[in-house]
Amino acid sequence: MIGARGAGLAVGGRGEARGGRNGSFWLVGALVGVFGWAGCGAATTPPLPAAPPPSAAAPALAIPADLDVVVRVDLDPIRAALPEDAAFRLTEALGVEDDSTAHVVRQALGRARQVWIAWRPGARPEHWDNVIVLRGDFSGIREGEITRAFHPARLLPGGWRSYAARELQGRAAPAAIYAHHDALWVVASVAELDAVDRVLEGRADDAPVEVPERGVLSVGARLRTVAAQLRGSAPKAARFLERARAASASADLTSEGLALTAEMRFEREEDAGRASRALELLLAALALEGPSWLREVEVSTVATTVALRARVPHRALQQGWLSP
Repeated sequence: MIGARGAGLAVGGRGEARGGRNGSFWLVGALVGVFGWAGCGAATTPPLPAAPPPSAAAPALAIPADLDVVVRVDLDPIRAALPEDAAFRLTEALGVEDDSTAHVVRQALGRARQVWIAWRPGARPEHWDNVIVLRGDFSGIREGEITRAFHPARLLPGGWRSYAARELQGRAAPAAIYAHHDALWVVASVAELDAVDRVLEGRADDAPVEVPERGVLSVGARLRTVAAQLRGSAPKAARFLERARAASASADLTSEGLALTAEMRFEREEDAGRASRALELLLAALALEGPSWLREVEVSTVATTVALRARVPHRALQQGWLSP
């Protein structure tokens, strides 16, 4: 096994994550795996070929299949619009307390061109198991900066290097960094180290949540997992989402503004029909006193899938999406 745990992880007195943080994660999107089986007599179906290893050309392959929500952000087009403290907010939400660790992660975020944030929802963000995949140019991050917070690199097959955290600060905090030729970084929390090992070794059996490769931002999620986390705080929303299998969404910048597309897939056509009607009623109510672009939102249903398409003009983005 090629994991990053060879150098050991020490859990110190600061290992208890601080509570009460607001995570900056978005819960939307998803994928349903499709499995096939065929057999005849004593014949057996040959095993499926292993998935190709992740690389700078296919960074999303580094996401383990056990994570239920994935957000993909194309940073270059929107970097100027991001809050100045966006990287700080992310490291805070992950429960990173050590300045050296936070510095390395923020350096990587600043040099990344694209980022994938994948997690398994829990009661609080600082308890969420997660993997962050970054594609960019990380050659400017000095080895000494990394090794202040992480053990020296272990060389792995396929051009990978792994850095194990010197001290584990919390369940969601970075436990290891996997670097591939200074163009791809994978930052994993402690519960995901074995899963990342399997991915890098080509031993992963299941596909991860699939996220649309379009737009400046896209998301995917298994909705039943999301629903389970909402049962206590939003039972009606939880019951609604429990009927859905998956959803995906993307947003792209155009000459007119922001183009939004979203799909939600249900088990049964009648559930999709109910969801479509409920969504249309909600949009109609919002449009009575809301902005004019809400009246142009398109909702359609095909079999078990409900789709939504909207265009938010630049003026609405500047004034606030729901401002009249």
